Amino acid sequence: MADSSGKSATCGNDYSEPVEDPYKKAISYLERHNILQLFQHLTSDVIFHRPDDPLDYLIKEVQQMKAQRYQTASK
Repeated sequence: MADSSGKSATCGNDYSEPVEDPYKKAISYLERHNILQLFQHLTSDVIFHRPDDPLDYLIKEVQQMKAQRYQTASK
């Protein structure tokens, strides 16, 4: 039998599966993909070079990193 929310009603059993902590899940994702290191590198690089158009500079840096990753993977 289902209630108005579409969930099955089971004789007063209000058990629900534990949900992974969203903060821990986010940190795990960032660590797995080295996002924090990427942003640290990009930030220090843009501060060091001080380009006239920081956004364009960052886009080019990311595109270059991506191209290098594909070159390395294809070897």
